[in-house]
Amino acid sequence: MDRRIVPLFLIIMVMLPYAGAASVIDESQPFLNPAIDYTNEVPQKALLLAALASTVGKTVNTSVAAATVIDTVKTLESWQNPDGGWGHYVNSVSTPQDTALVLIGLVTSRPVVKEYADEYALNDLDTSIRDGRDYLFGSFEGKGWGYVKGAPVEFYPTVLSLWALGKLGFNINNSLVVKSASDYVANFTDPSPEYLALRLIAFKAIGRKPVEGDLERCRELLRGDKLDGLERAMLTYALVLYEPFGFDTARALTVLEEEGQHNGTYFVLSGSGALLNVDSLTPTAYAVMAFSLLADELSKGTFVSPKAALCSELKESQNADGGWGIYAGRASSAKATYYAVEALHYCTPVPSGVERGVAWAGNHLKLAEDEALRAGTITEDYYYTVLTLARFGNLSDSEREELLNFIRSLEYAPGQWRGYFSIPQPYETAMGISLLQALGDGSSRDVAAGKKWLLSLTNGGWGIILNHLFEVMTAENVPTTVTVLEALSNVSTPEELKPHLDWLLAQRLPDGAWGYFKESTNILGQVSEGAPSVEYTARAAFLLDGFGYDVMPSVVSWTLANLDLAKTTVDKALALELIRDVKIIPEVSIYEVINALSGGIWEVNYPESYADVASAVKDAVSAYGATAELKEGSLSFDEGNHVVLAPFDRFNVSDYNSRLSVVLSGNRVIINGKPYPAATTILIAPGRTQNGYVLAVLFDLGSSEAVKTIFSSGMFRYLHGAYLVLQASDSNGDGKIEPNEIIPVAVG
Repeated sequence: MDRRIVPLFLIIMVMLPYAGAASVIDESQPFLNPAIDYTNEVPQKALLLAALASTVGKTVNTSVAAATVIDTVKTLESWQNPDGGWGHYVNSVSTPQDTALVLIGLVTSRPVVKEYADEYALNDLDTSIRDGRDYLFGSFEGKGWGYVKGAPVEFYPTVLSLWALGKLGFNINNSLVVKSASDYVANFTDPSPEYLALRLIAFKAIGRKPVEGDLERCRELLRGDKLDGLERAMLTYALVLYEPFGFDTARALTVLEEEGQHNGTYFVLSGSGALLNVDSLTPTAYAVMAFSLLADELSKGTFVSPKAALCSELKESQNADGGWGIYAGRASSAKATYYAVEALHYCTPVPSGVERGVAWAGNHLKLAEDEALRAGTITEDYYYTVLTLARFGNLSDSEREELLNFIRSLEYAPGQWRGYFSIPQPYETAMGISLLQALGDGSSRDVAAGKKWLLSLTNGGWGIILNHLFEVMTAENVPTTVTVLEALSNVSTPEELKPHLDWLLAQRLPDGAWGYFKESTNILGQVSEGAPSVEYTARAAFLLDGFGYDVMPSVVSWTLANLDLAKTTVDKALALELIRDVKIIPEVSIYEVINALSGGIWEVNYPESYADVASAVKDAVSAYGATAELKEGSLSFDEGNHVVLAPFDRFNVSDYNSRLSVVLSGNRVIINGKPYPAATTILIAPGRTQNGYVLAVLFDLGSSEAVKTIFSSGMFRYLHGAYLVLQASDSNGDGKIEPNEIIPVAVG
């Protein structure tokens, strides 16, 4: 059958009405599956095979696609010539370019055959690939390949052979053939758009950097409107290989998707004119490979910020009474509540649960005081209850004085509080003088006396006093030492604390963390190493960092690698404090928000003057899968999912993304310190609420048509980055803003 008949048959078939929305990959299936059967041209069948194989596992009809892939592999194996190569048709003379395309299709199909067929089919495939590889190497002509074996070297068969060998694992470092042929291809001047795309694709496959200027020319061509469908599909596929999350890629995918939509079935035409003269197979194959490749990149995992995850865990584990338990679901604990309240101040926005936590401490104070009176000293429960109120509770002067009097009433001696054996102990004493400082009495004689006594006990760490008269101390440990150093850090000089800080540093475990102790020896002389603790590691690191010890980078790395050890509320809260300023962790990315936008309930928030663009955005996100509701006038919220459309001075994006600063100054908008013309600038920024996401789109009303295009064209689905600053202009003067007329000026 003539290959030109295939598009006509398929196009007529897919013009039938189609119900329901699907992804490009799903929409390509009604075209790819029959097309691969009907074409009898080997290179087209091979390229369609590569495209169809790339969709397996990503389409609803995976079993159908996999079956077609396996059948096509068998067909191509049966068409292989005795010399190991393939020709343009079955039984035609083998050529390097046709053999290369078949190898690309077969290698791409190998994972499908391995998963869905038996080992005999896999062995047959491997044999066919091996023979095809040998044919290619045997056809090499010193610096490349010709259109047939022995013919002069030409660009097209050489670049396709490089692509195939790259798929087989050969590269410029392990193959002299690949190195030599890639030099020939690199020196080819002024390639056409198709050849440019193939050079980029092949060089990516063999691990060679692109020729200088190739990527920029690829971007420029895709920004224009002079490409036919095949050129656009090939260049888009090449760009996705190099920049899967770039803005130019997003724009190119948007245009390519628009060009291929036909009544719910996706295919791309190579040009215009009579259907019999238009190729749809090759451009559709490249287009589908581009979208499948993007899906592969996305499937590698959307990075979910550990900070965001910890914020969510802390917020969700708050008890109904306002406090937090040591473990989620347990009775509220003063220590857990203190650290949760402290840590949640680093979440964006600060959740309202913080106020409830402070209120819980106020309600719990009487119980904590009663327990302290029974114990005759400062208990841990009382300590963390008062510390929460002192730091976050807006206590009045009289309330502070009342608490100070109660704390002093529990002293064993000035600056000393009882613990084990009903004698003064470092741990209780440290809690006492810490509370005095927190309540504003840091210069009192009690604090000075407590400091003097604690420093007199040891030149290292602190533990438990066995005999108050002789002040014999044993069981020096990290948590007691950390608590003492926290108490002394603001009332002592670095010189006074240096031996104690050095002792603490020396307790570090081999993995870089801290435990209750570094090692312990029992009565049998057996030595055991301490278990790492997120709490002790964080508190030790904060102390040492505050005195200039270079521990924080390695501690943050350890924390990120060991978040599974953060079992308690205290662990989670302190882990959050440790990683709060880590620049490598984006609080939220545009793609993370866009991904969430494909479902759930969303409000489209806007001022009255933005109603027209808000309606268009609502329609677009609804079509994407969200349940969208228009909400005029409301531009401030704590919860839920929101798309915000507003002028730069009407919405404070920093409340929802602390890494973004937006200031309107006259006719300029300053975004993270850089000025842009407010009249033509569009900022797309992701953010978070307490339990959802924010997609903020800030712009002057004059940019409304560009914003409509971003959403109505579907471009928003392909956006990535920490934030995007865009500008748009009607460069062709047709009165409309097309995707190619929207350019990025800054990508966060």
